[in-house]
Amino acid sequence: MAVSYLLEVDEDIVGFFCVSNDRICKGDTDKWRKIKDSVPYPKRRNSYPAVKIGRLAIDKKFQRGGFGNRMLEYIKYLFLKNNKTGCRFLLVDAYLQSVNFYSKNGFVELSNDKSDKDTKLMYFDLNYFRPSIPS
Repeated sequence: MAVSYLLEVDEDIVGFFCVSNDRICKGDTDKWRKIKDSVPYPKRRNSYPAVKIGRLAIDKKFQRGGFGNRMLEYIKYLFLKNNKTGCRFLLVDAYLQSVNFYSKNGFVELSNDKSDKDTKLMYFDLNYFRPSIPS
């Protein structure tokens, strides 16, 4: 129930990502408080549509080459310029070792949960994205 994309250079597969539909619900109180202040008329909605990045990976021989940053830039651009579903937020369950990568790319931790989970739920608000990719 996701759409997958490949990044190829010549004959090599550099990386891939998957995206699917998701939402941020009013019932998730920690998450809702962070989101509702950034959206006009927050009382009128019980949830906000989002796009979930299910997987994002770069082949080891291409890591540290900026491809991950460029993939995230492309995902943001894709849903800002060709947003057929009205989604305003990107979500990712970032592995703990990847939280810094997503933070540097503008994602914010959505939950203050300090449990021993392997991932942190993070979001990016497309409303504040200014693409560097030409239209």
